[in-house]
Amino acid sequence: MKLTFNGKNITSSGQLGREFEKSVRLAMDAQVKAAAPPGVKVRKTSQGYVAEGDANAIEKMADRLGK
Repeated sequence: MKLTFNGKNITSSGQLGREFEKSVRLAMDAQVKAAAPPGVKVRKTSQGYVAEGDANAIEKMADRLGK
């Protein structure tokens, strides 16, 4: 049996888990950055995501992520 995930041949269950986690992390990162309105800068840190900018714009971003 041959298993392919995101264009990569998967040979073990550990590899499948790592590829899946990587895919979810990248999708989440893109979603958070896409929710940021103009004027809000989003950085990823070891503690999580940090948003800098106008408080109202950050609240708007949080509402978008909550939906």
